[in-house]
Parts: sequence; structure tokens; C-alpha cells
Amino acid sequence: LGRLLDPMPAPQPGWREVAPELLRMPFWSPERCADLVAAAECYGDWGRDESDPVPGDEVPLGSISPALFARLEADLGAHVVPRLQEQWPYFGWAGVFDAFVIRYGADPDAPDHLPMHHDVAQVSASVRLNDGYEGGTLHFPRQGCANDDAAVGDLLAWPSLVTHPHGAEPVRAGGRY
Repeated sequence: LGRLLDPMPAPQPGWREVAPELLRMPFWSPERCADLVAAAECYGDWGRDESDPVPGDEVPLGSISPALFARLEADLGAHVVPRLQEQWPYFGWAGVFDAFVIRYGADPDAPDHLPMHHDVAQVSASVRLNDGYEGGTLHFPRQGCANDDAAVGDLLAWPSLVTHPHGAEPVRAGGRY
């Protein structure tokens, strides 16, 4: 957990629009992603909020460590939000509302996919935390885009609510985080 609390170095250049209003950039190193997966597995209290219309097997970052949640918020504020505001000038940054590690296919009792849905946020983002699984592609059918070619550590950001429904296909082998 200690390395996860270190400030993130500035991401590599490479912020680009991969589909209409769908932006991708290098964000975390593969080592940082592996540390986060290990911290979530160590914490181990994977749960599903059955009142959530799209429940998943997840661990909130603030439950793993409030300092980890604060570190993520600081890194996003320093490295991602300015780029989002270049793209969407009226995006009002008020901090991170929710952040969690979600897994599919890693546990036989856990969901193997993410149903199609919209998020309830101005902007949502997802970071690919691992390789070593088959299937599980995050896809945006309206934009004709998927993250199957994203590198571990890449962040994908999009405006939420109405325009960017998304879901993850079933994991056929391994576990996706």
C-alpha cells in the first residue's frame, strides 16, 4: 500500500480522443495497477450493493485506505482534470464522488460481466488494471469503441448519463480488474 500513496509521476504524453467524446491517456504504471489489485485482494471485502442498478463485485478505494482515495483524487486533479477541462471547458471539478476496484471472472461467485448502463456523474473514467484474461472488453456501442487495445494503466474518460452507455462483455478466462 505504501507505494500507492506516493504521488503519481506526470503521465506520459498520449491523451487522445479514441471515439466521439471518449478520451484515453496513459495514467498509471503497470506496477501501480498491480499494487492496487493486490491491495484490493488483500482487503478482501468484495461486495455488491444490491440496490445499485448495476451491482458489481467491488471494493471502494476509501475502504482499502482513506489515504489511497485522497491520493487518487489528488492525482486526478493534478494530471487528468486539466486535460478534461481542455476538452470540456464547462466541466466543473468538485472532486471524486466514487472510486472502486471492480472485478469480473476472478471469483466463481462474482459476476462475469458488466451489464449495459449509464453512470450517474458528469464525467466517468475507467483504468485497465491488468492483463491475463480473455473477454471482459469494456465497450461503448453508441460510439463504436472498446478498450480491448488499451494498455494496462490507461485511463478512459467520457461524459456520463445519457450519451455513453457502456458495459463489459463476459470474461471467458482469468479475472479482469
